[in-house]
Amino acid sequence: MSYAVMPLTDWQNILDSVRAKTGKSNPLVSGDVSGEIDNISGGYADIPNYHFAEVARVLENIENFKAAHPNHLIFGAVSDTHVYNADATYEAKSQNAIKYSAFALEMVGAMAECDFIANLGDNCWENGIDTDNALLGAKYSINTLKPAFERLTRYNLVGNHDKSDNTQMQYNLIGSHNVFDDYGRTQIRGYGYKDYTSKKVRVIVLNTCDYLNASGGCAISYEQKDFLMRALDLSAKSDYTEWQILLLSHIPLDWNGGDYNFYSDLQTILNAYEDGTTASITVNSSYALNETPSNYATYSSGKLVYNYSSKNAAKIIGNIHGHVHTNKVSKVANTDIARISTANTNPDLNKSESYPNYGDYSITSTEAAKIVKVQGTAKDTSATFYCIDLDEQVIYAYGYGADIDRTAIYKSATVYTVGYSLTNCTSSNSAKSVVEGSSYTTNISASNAKWNIESVVVKMGGVDITSTAYANGVVTIASVTGDITIAASAKAPYTNVIDAVGTEDGVRLRSGGATGAAAGFASYYFSAKGGDIIRVEFPNGNRASIPSNGVYCCTYSDTNGTLVTAYDGSTSSSVLRNTSDTGYEIHIPESVDCSYARVAGGPNGAYAGWIVTVNEEIK
Repeated sequence: MSYAVMPLTDWQNILDSVRAKTGKSNPLVSGDVSGEIDNISGGYADIPNYHFAEVARVLENIENFKAAHPNHLIFGAVSDTHVYNADATYEAKSQNAIKYSAFALEMVGAMAECDFIANLGDNCWENGIDTDNALLGAKYSINTLKPAFERLTRYNLVGNHDKSDNTQMQYNLIGSHNVFDDYGRTQIRGYGYKDYTSKKVRVIVLNTCDYLNASGGCAISYEQKDFLMRALDLSAKSDYTEWQILLLSHIPLDWNGGDYNFYSDLQTILNAYEDGTTASITVNSSYALNETPSNYATYSSGKLVYNYSSKNAAKIIGNIHGHVHTNKVSKVANTDIARISTANTNPDLNKSESYPNYGDYSITSTEAAKIVKVQGTAKDTSATFYCIDLDEQVIYAYGYGADIDRTAIYKSATVYTVGYSLTNCTSSNSAKSVVEGSSYTTNISASNAKWNIESVVVKMGGVDITSTAYANGVVTIASVTGDITIAASAKAPYTNVIDAVGTEDGVRLRSGGATGAAAGFASYYFSAKGGDIIRVEFPNGNRASIPSNGVYCCTYSDTNGTLVTAYDGSTSSSVLRNTSDTGYEIHIPESVDCSYARVAGGPNGAYAGWIVTVNEEIK
């Protein structure tokens, strides 16, 4: 490459020059600034002007982000450079694509003061770096990215195309660039973590091609799984509840295809961490690397075990990865962890430009068209600058070149409870919880369609919001911000005398008005006098409730059961009225000298649910 690595002070001079030229202190604006760069560095003559303009455009986005979100983590990333030396045309395009993306990482990384730079893997096109041609392609990719990496903390990840049985060679080429606080048990395995203490972020870099399994596919050793189990636990830090965790990998952590067999174990670990429970992984010797899992801190009786109870307060930001050549925003399968794929840098469609139909990582054809490389423009390469708002817990991914902007929210949803206290009422919505910011609605109805809603009180967060949330039987909350309680009651528009006097089970009315014991029957004894109208309604039109002997009602002069009259099927229609499958009425003549009345029904519970009123309509 023709441009040299410059001291950081020179980059600051560049930044000052560009800002002075544009007349703006913040942010930068697009424009041809190559002359300013050349005056300071004496290089960059082979970088097209459109990439200087693209650098300024992306810097403007990042400067705006930084001004709005002061508590942040920022890093630049490329993935899947796939240098292929067997095709001269493609080789030239791919080498330029890497060179331009390296320029973007170096320029933006320095000017935006990125926390680190990441190459997410797959540096060559061949299936592994054990051939001379593949190794040459991988070396070109790594060496081209080197200037950007020499300026900032950098992470070089191993991709499946970078796999090799020669772990030492693989480490020398790729992993040796990494700067970790903890390299696990063996530094050359290419994984580890670094703590950004001032940001309270732990970045965990995983090697998803740690070794080759029996089928030649990528696998993760138990050594690395032991490392991940322990690395997720930040509880030793006094302020660990304020920390967050970022997971970087080449292959997405929920990958479950081909010969890659690490998905289920990683899901077990991540699920246990999210839930604050114990992760337990059975050690299967048939997939074990040349390692001794029984020496690991998490090993117990043939398993790797880690208890995350009260140790999982550090929030996982997400899994940012490569491999799938798309820029999909999603979640790691069966978790609440954000997942973002980084678009490929390599330039040609016939060399894996994008995989729009890659299973769970698919993007639409419209989205795929946006990331196709276009020679002679800034879209001849791509890179992504991830800007993470650590307060609001949102990832802003700013695309460079052929990549596009996207966002992912990783903040855990706050869930509020919904409580119901319903008397003679029903709620159409039986949900017991609702996510913060979501809407909530329910219809409150009387259990009996003929009853009236008597009162409704709606509270949210302990505050009475009935006046704005309830109208005409409907509770509506546009945005939930607290626990909800709904108290409602309904009342009949009449007095059911049965509710007052209760039921006398096992008693029926006989011919002539006498009472007698009868299983499955019941009677109701209540106050009534001449001139009263007794109305009876059967449950659900249960005509079978009428006794077979045809006795509807009897009146009495006292509580001793001294019969006055018995009303049956022969009673005058002026007294016994409106007999139907739904009920009947007894219009006691004024001349009847009585103090009480009795109705009865059955058998076998057929009387249950009767409504009996005195001088009140059943509406």
